[in-house]
Amino acid sequence: MRNNREHIYLMPGLGANSLIFEYLDFPKEKYSIHLLDWIMPIKNESIENYCSRFSKLIIHDDIILIGVSYGGMSEIPKRASAIENRLLNSEFSKNTFEKAVNLINKDFSPLDDMRASKNYRIAVAKNLLLKAFHEIKSKKTIRIN
Repeated sequence: MRNNREHIYLMPGLGANSLIFEYLDFPKEKYSIHLLDWIMPIKNESIENYCSRFSKLIIHDDIILIGVSYGGMSEIPKRASAIENRLLNSEFSKNTFEKAVNLINKDFSPLDDMRASKNYRIAVAKNLLLKAFHEIKSKKTIRIN
């Protein structure tokens, strides 16, 4: 029997791993899911070489690629270390996440350009962090049909 399912590759952004896709649910009869994990660039590696190494993880043709990124939050990709430090070893609560949200300005100085203002990007990042809390707490599944 031939497998006619489409191949979806899920790619996390800088420093993340495939756990960020844990609650996505795709119809199994329609899609084959392939989780990718972030690979670290080699020191002084060109973007062409990095992309070549990453592309070797994709073993199918004609794929659907879904990626996640906080584009425009920083001129150089970086971790939200102040937020991470606030959340690590803290109580998993709305209050903890609300305090962590207020550290976004400490971690990032987003771009302010024609695509989106600095304030808009900060607001989106804050809302995404709070959304993550609510989805993890409720174990709510995001469905794509």
